Amino acid sequence: SFFPYFLLVAFEGGSILRAFLLLSSYPLLWVLSFDLKLRVMIFITFCGLRLRDMAVVARAVLPKFYLENINLLVYEVFASAGSRLVFTSVPRVMVEGFLKEYLSVETVKGTELHTIGPFFTGLVSSSGLLVKARALKESCGENLPDIGVGSLDHHDHQFVSLCKVSLLINTGLKH
Repeated sequence: SFFPYFLLVAFEGGSILRAFLLLSSYPLLWVLSFDLKLRVMIFITFCGLRLRDMAVVARAVLPKFYLENINLLVYEVFASAGSRLVFTSVPRVMVEGFLKEYLSVETVKGTELHTIGPFFTGLVSSSGLLVKARALKESCGENLPDIGVGSLDHHDHQFVSLCKVSLLINTGLKH
């Protein structure tokens, strides 16, 4: 679940009121589709949030929690891989710093957020939520990766099925 990370960003980057609003929406999130759930969490978490506040949270707060929750097998796979490219449906700003600094990922493709000046609008950019399988095809063309790591979610099944070797996990960091 990405919810705890969104809650952390809402609290640390926004306010206790923003975090409470996100927490209050949790029962509603259970009945929504994956895409709609993600859009609602993005809107509540990021609407009106300053870019610099998100940068501070991404650099100083989120890495600790990502490191505590990373799956050891995923880490070993990343450590052994030559070239590392990550696709995630969560906002890129939430994961890019951690992935590049701690896992030496060269490229991070994620959902992009719309901004106005120094603020997030809470809306997803015109490209929409990142669909991992489509983004993989667009980025790699015919040179598909040797190893694909994903969760047991059906969205990830489509993504990892395009790779020569697939690793599906049921716990840990699912980006």
